[in-house]
Amino acid sequence: MDSSFPIDELPLSVLLHIFSFVPWRDKYSVARVCKKWNSLVKDKSLWTYVDLTYETPRHNFKHSPKLLQFMQTYLGRTLKSFRTGACSVNNKVLEFLHYHCPNLQELILEGNVNQELELSLLPETLTCLEISGMMPQDYPKNWFRPLTPDYFPNLTSFTVQDPRNPEETLHHISRLQTLCHLKLLDFDQEPISRPSFLTLVRNLNKLQSLSIEGCCGVPADYTMLIAKHLPKLKQLKLDDSDFLKGKDLKPLITLQHLERLSLECCENVSFKHVAKVVQAMPRLKHLHYCTHKCRYVKRHVLFEKYAFIQSLNPDLQLYYAYWPHWEDFLMEPDSDSDINQFGDEDAPDVCRGWDAESSQSEDEN
Repeated sequence: MDSSFPIDELPLSVLLHIFSFVPWRDKYSVARVCKKWNSLVKDKSLWTYVDLTYETPRHNFKHSPKLLQFMQTYLGRTLKSFRTGACSVNNKVLEFLHYHCPNLQELILEGNVNQELELSLLPETLTCLEISGMMPQDYPKNWFRPLTPDYFPNLTSFTVQDPRNPEETLHHISRLQTLCHLKLLDFDQEPISRPSFLTLVRNLNKLQSLSIEGCCGVPADYTMLIAKHLPKLKQLKLDDSDFLKGKDLKPLITLQHLERLSLECCENVSFKHVAKVVQAMPRLKHLHYCTHKCRYVKRHVLFEKYAFIQSLNPDLQLYYAYWPHWEDFLMEPDSDSDINQFGDEDAPDVCRGWDAESSQSEDEN
């Protein structure tokens, strides 16, 4: 094939297919090549998945008029996923999505939103909605009131981070009975009452994936409520939970469909309790477990602990945090600065049973 073959002679359909792999920021450069390419870049089919998280100074959409102009020029019926990044979002932006993007399925709102923003303006076609990156005071009052099946009949995935009023937010989320995936991030403004959490898990009994990360005010028996009312749960993340204790994992054993469990940065959960869960749940396929204490454990000791957990379920995919090349890190010789902060109670005889405190708590419950 002639290496000097002019790309401009390719059929338009082929050029469109090539341009579909170009990042959205680079499409602007492509549009400056010639009038033909400029016209092609404006084809709505090229703008199916748009992520404005990593915008550049040249493409600054932090002001709503610029963002709206960009949307009117490039976005349309083919848009399926839209991430706003740090862009300023107002009701005109949502109205455009509602009337001109009828096939939008995923919307991620991050950071800068107008205080008058109305979620009721979002298109009914949404199946995934994420609201994150905002401070509690940035949330408009009564913002989550439209979270009902009437406004979002197809919503199956919802994520919210650090809302202004956690109790009220959970009340509105509990009405979305179509949800299969739910993420609650950084609910630390005020404690979540047991009745509110109970209502949530009772109403959302179809959940297959639940993430509770960095939430310091959940009920003491929340794992028991999860195990009792969410029987279809397949994935569970309880990351960054200092309040989670080893004994709290025992109710999770009853979850017959649980395949993925994440316990990253759960400082009060020991290897002993994790090993007990793995032994009692042979159906578990993926496990994320690591604590800050692991940084100070001798590497050969840490290797023995993880190797023992792996031996309880050879098919288990065991993931470790903090180090990109964990196996190499473990196999390096121990340095004099390594400190073993775990005692003999966490040695590879960890499956003797739950500790006395756990047993006593279970009997009381």
